Amino acid sequence: MAASLSTAAANGLTPGKKRKRLSGRAHEELFAAAVARSGLDGSDLLEYALAKVAPEDDFAERLLARSGAIDRGVDLGI
Repeated sequence: MAASLSTAAANGLTPGKKRKRLSGRAHEELFAAAVARSGLDGSDLLEYALAKVAPEDDFAERLLARSGAIDRGVDLGI
């Protein structure tokens, strides 16, 4: 958990005061599983979930999209 929040902070995603207010509904089972796994509840759980999602990169998608981008004549030394 701390690593996710630290990564979010390192990426400049947590500057200043918390000003955004959120509310919503979730499936009870999903929420209960998240609480059980994280040990967090309420705002702390929400902030942790956001910190897990926000810094994710799209490396795998970008790599797969490059399929065939290298000329077949290039010597890769393989």
